[in-house]
Amino acid sequence: MKLSTEAESRSAFANFDDWVRRKTTVVEMDHSNLIDAAAMLRRLDLTLRTPDAIHLAIAQRLGAELATFDQRMADCAPHPGNPRRRPVTNAPAFARLSP
Repeated sequence: MKLSTEAESRSAFANFDDWVRRKTTVVEMDHSNLIDAAAMLRRLDLTLRTPDAIHLAIAQRLGAELATFDQRMADCAPHPGNPRRRPVTNAPAFARLSP
């Protein structure tokens, strides 16, 4: 595998930062996200890692769709095509995954 040069790396970061500015919305995490993430981590039927549980809790709170390349995280996120669809807390719907 060829390592990128410093210039190539800086260009890649600049392109990513530009994409983030144009296509995403930064949201703040609040205390309830940690409480919901902790509840997810205590479910023995889920195999979430802590950062994934936090991301799912934030998506749940916002009612946002979640896109991920992490199959383990996708398997843990209840959605219409997932038979394990069960709310984690009394919060509204869990994160929906786009097909």
